[in-house]
Amino acid sequence: MKKKNSSADKGKTFELFTNKMMEFGKQKNDIRNNKKNLEAEKIIPIPNYEIDLIRIMREYHPIDVFKTILIAESWVPNINHFIKFSLLFEIFFTISKDDFIGKRIENYEDFSFFLTKVFKVLPHNPMMEDFYPVGDWGEVKLQLGEKSYKIFYGSPLSDNYGFLKGFEISYLNNPQAMEDFKQIIEIQNSLISTINILVEKNNEDDKLEIPNNIFWLKMMDWIDNFKIKKVNSELIVKNGNIRKNKNFYERYMEADVNPYCYFEYEEMIYPFSLRNHIAVIVENYYIKENVSSEITSLNISNFLNDNIPNLLCGSFKVRNNSKVLPYNFCGAFQSENNTYFINCLSVDEFSNFKSIKNNLKKMMDTSDWGIQKIYSPLGLKPKDVDGSDLKFNNIKFIFVLSDLTTLSKFLDVKFEENIKFITIYDFVSIIDSLQSKEDLDGFIDFHNLYTPKTLFLGFNLDGYASYQASYGLLEDGAVNFNLIHTDTHSAHYFKYESLKEMYSDLSNYLPNSDSKWISKSVYDDNYCFLAKNYDSLVWLSLFDNYVIHFLFDFRIVDKNIIELNPKVLELFCEAAADAFSQRKSALSSLILTKNIVFQIKVGNIIQENSDILNSNFYVKHELFKNSIDCLVINIYLDLSYCFYKFQSSVDAAFQTEICIKTLEIINEYLKVEDLSFIISKLYETTNWPLRMTMGHLKTRFDIVEKKPRNVSEYRFKLARQKIAFILKNNDIEPNKYTDKDLAKSIINSAADELRAYIHNIIKNRNTLSILEIALDDYSALVTDNCISFLRQEQSLKHQVSYNRAERLAELDFDFKRNSQNHRYLIECTLMLGNDNTQPIIEGEFLDLIAHIHWLLNLYHSSDGLHFGIGVEGIYVDNTYIPEIYIPESTTELENKFHEELSSYKLGIGLNSEDELESIIQKDEYKLINEAFYQDLDFGFKNLFTVLYSLSNWSNIKEINPQTYYKVEFEELVESIFKNFTVEDVTLNEVEKIIQFLIIDNDKINQLEGVADRHYDVPVGDHNKRTNRVNIKPLIKLNNTIIWSPTCTYRSLGIWTNHTTDGYLPADFNFPKVKDLVLKSKTYLEKQLETKAFDVLSRRTNYIKHGIDLKKTFFKDEQYPDIGDYDVLAYFPDSNKWVMVECKYNQPAYCLKDMNRLRVKIFGKDELDTKSHISKVRGRYNFLLTDYDRIRKSLNWPQPLKNKKIEITNLYISKNTYWWFRYPPYDVDLNFVQIDFLEQWLKDNFDD
Repeated sequence: MKKKNSSADKGKTFELFTNKMMEFGKQKNDIRNNKKNLEAEKIIPIPNYEIDLIRIMREYHPIDVFKTILIAESWVPNINHFIKFSLLFEIFFTISKDDFIGKRIENYEDFSFFLTKVFKVLPHNPMMEDFYPVGDWGEVKLQLGEKSYKIFYGSPLSDNYGFLKGFEISYLNNPQAMEDFKQIIEIQNSLISTINILVEKNNEDDKLEIPNNIFWLKMMDWIDNFKIKKVNSELIVKNGNIRKNKNFYERYMEADVNPYCYFEYEEMIYPFSLRNHIAVIVENYYIKENVSSEITSLNISNFLNDNIPNLLCGSFKVRNNSKVLPYNFCGAFQSENNTYFINCLSVDEFSNFKSIKNNLKKMMDTSDWGIQKIYSPLGLKPKDVDGSDLKFNNIKFIFVLSDLTTLSKFLDVKFEENIKFITIYDFVSIIDSLQSKEDLDGFIDFHNLYTPKTLFLGFNLDGYASYQASYGLLEDGAVNFNLIHTDTHSAHYFKYESLKEMYSDLSNYLPNSDSKWISKSVYDDNYCFLAKNYDSLVWLSLFDNYVIHFLFDFRIVDKNIIELNPKVLELFCEAAADAFSQRKSALSSLILTKNIVFQIKVGNIIQENSDILNSNFYVKHELFKNSIDCLVINIYLDLSYCFYKFQSSVDAAFQTEICIKTLEIINEYLKVEDLSFIISKLYETTNWPLRMTMGHLKTRFDIVEKKPRNVSEYRFKLARQKIAFILKNNDIEPNKYTDKDLAKSIINSAADELRAYIHNIIKNRNTLSILEIALDDYSALVTDNCISFLRQEQSLKHQVSYNRAERLAELDFDFKRNSQNHRYLIECTLMLGNDNTQPIIEGEFLDLIAHIHWLLNLYHSSDGLHFGIGVEGIYVDNTYIPEIYIPESTTELENKFHEELSSYKLGIGLNSEDELESIIQKDEYKLINEAFYQDLDFGFKNLFTVLYSLSNWSNIKEINPQTYYKVEFEELVESIFKNFTVEDVTLNEVEKIIQFLIIDNDKINQLEGVADRHYDVPVGDHNKRTNRVNIKPLIKLNNTIIWSPTCTYRSLGIWTNHTTDGYLPADFNFPKVKDLVLKSKTYLEKQLETKAFDVLSRRTNYIKHGIDLKKTFFKDEQYPDIGDYDVLAYFPDSNKWVMVECKYNQPAYCLKDMNRLRVKIFGKDELDTKSHISKVRGRYNFLLTDYDRIRKSLNWPQPLKNKKIEITNLYISKNTYWWFRYPPYDVDLNFVQIDFLEQWLKDNFDD
């Protein structure tokens, strides 16, 4: 590859395309144009190793030698040595059949002996053998028509799959080629399916392994029994093949070694080098076939239609009113930011590319240009993504090189940002791997950015793998490199993992060949596949070698009628598949003779408020297709009936009904043996536990179901890079900083500069525009989290195959992490209020969120260092990328802790009878209502009503729900006042409540009782922050009130729950309210003792509540002053004692609160005598030494003889806190929350 000398070109070239991973980088001419050199060639002597190998092989029988080499080659740990086995096979094929002596390899010992001799002689060429393919065994599947086949992905090619799909596209119209293609796929599928082995990582070293005895036996059985009747003779080799007078390794690079797939011996055909089959047929047809790019273009168009949702157009040409250009485009599609035109060129046609480009540009500069679909005279005028006229320079052109070959080719082209060239095999692999069309945008930007400073970054699968691995940012630190090396082998493993994720679970028989299917979900023998273009979805159940599919086409439902219709259809498909999967024992006698596909269609839609129900889940059914392999039946569902059943079911009766009636339908078209017996067994499953349910998600605020905006990893990395530059500019040396003060100083200085950067952006964008997008996205976050929680809560009604608490913990963690970023942005924007008129755009908003994420990370890390909680320092790497140093064990413990909290949130293991009841709730909020009137001149109940009204504004105004609302102050007060149903509320009181709920922008950065203002939103504090959007959710700009219904609903919950739980949401100066809340806390703490006493009383009669030994027995005994045992219980049969300490602790919402809680419970250290633990320890030690004295004072019976005392020490609270699970020092104490005590005793105490 040569660089042009033109200075204008800046030496930029585009190199194409090598796939053989052992490539030397030598340019080879197209082998179709190679002409034999008729001059005399120098005779190349036979290498010594070849002579030795011939000698070893000739001793034996040829078929035994062939089988032995094949088995050794197929052994996964030897996959790295594919070149060695190519050499072995070539040498073997050069030996004439008559030259073999004929010694038989009769057993495993002979097999091992032969390989030992051969392996000693085989040469190793490290320059060539430097690629380590994936050692897979059927983890990847390939769809052909309605079937999927297990294939080998690991091969000498860096992307076997790309060549497989490329071949299918290139030669789809060639019957012989497709027959050859299908045959090599069927052979691989047969071997993999016959021999099940556990794949271990292949050895990345020079050592060859002898396969074990079991593998040898299974391979021998497969080879002898797998019969190949007819194959393409061009792909067959026999013994006596002429030895070529050219270096083996040079010929290997030219794909001129063993260009065969089959070995023939005595009229029997055997496959060999299965992992290299696709390379062989690719080169075979490349040499003899000259496939027109026009045919390939049409096939690529079909491929795009299968893989790209919402394709704008299939095959088309560019035209204007007077002329049609002769170039066939494969398709066009649009991402969020770009329009793509895909074209197909052969390498020969590429020589005319400059003319093609100029003609396209010239026509697209005219005002009347458009596109014309192939075989249609009609023209279309495409628009750009923003609705403007589409221009040449705004189109991303991707030219697919149609020449399918494993040989390297090089194209010398000028680098252009909007024109890319790519081989057909790389193109199909990248399109197949796209998570979204925006991924292609990112890859092109990535390629444009880094091509000038990388040696091997091509617009190919390797480049795409680098893009994915780096999230689009190779230089993610503060160091810019002149030259970046990217891994040229990364495509192989990236694509393998991608293929496994998408295709490994595909069933052998698929619902149809119209769609390309990927795996979406697998659980409990239920499989869900999704069409890659998102048209269809199928749930299925496997029965031996056959499949029962329940197929749902999204296009059959008008979502505008009732949103529930598609949800019921999809749930029915899942429930039907699950009904069969769960009843395989009852269906053990069911014998299917073909695959079944139920195409689920709409019979009757859901009728709201309708009491009329049919007696069946379907309206009708009809035969769609009955072939040798498959029976396809259309079922038209009565969605009202199904919805009712999903809502009202308490057991598995509906699933049993589905199973029975679908079997009866099958029986009408395909006789089911012993149907009556099977049905009788199915009826026995009617009372099984419920597994599928559905209902309206009952929420108490306006819901707009939309997904929150996605902040990409690329944006997070860019934001972190900002910190890296700050650290570099501050002369922070790369190092690990664990000194507390130094680490804090580094973090705080970085936070100062990052905060200034964020504040500057906010100040330079319109306040209202920031608030609107932030409130909109925050509403989406809260709604999404709420729906997820309700679904997990609803799942308690039926069986699931996953850990609910773990799932909810993950959702909660993501929500808390993301929502705090939004709240900071809202509060910071109000705090920095400005008159700027420039609106913020979505990209800037997402960048802000990413930077805020890191800012809050720095704030929390600084607090963690300050309080000694979790954080142990900061690590700055060689490119100045910072990493907060948190021990790995801490992260694992956090995950476990949050999982426990989530299980409590779902009520798992809790006893509702043991929950505490506040005096505030007990008197129906009368006391708190009066206290609010005395302090604030409005009632607590009316505050509740106002917040509820704001949360359900769409109902009040009879409008569609929105993510946020804007209403003038007077209108808001008047509307809410009219919504009140109680007569004693006044307009003035409603106005005061609204005023109270408006966040005070001037006091957002001011803590209660502190005169000085904070430099930022004081996120490190909680209790002293009386102006937070969570508790004052209304925003006032001029006279307009802006709010999110999700914010007001969360505020309603906070005000209600906090006050009833014994503390205010913040340290408000409300004397009467605070006094009542304190009394509530005291009452709740006493209830803790009572509830704990009640729980233990269920187990023993020897129990005391609140006993102070010194005061109780001051006349008879001189007990020391150790305080009172909140609960003391005794079990004489086992001499077990339970002592209980009950404490009602205020929850921790920030690290400052966590430190307060730690000191209160555990003290400043283990020697702190003022802590709860110190006092509990004193009572425990006294009980341990004086238990018999105490027993006698209480007149409790003696324990059974030889029973040593066992003391269970319990610390009971209303909630569970971090320190309860991971105390700052070891304590012999069990921390249990009160409503879990019953379950804890069952699990840990009861015999």
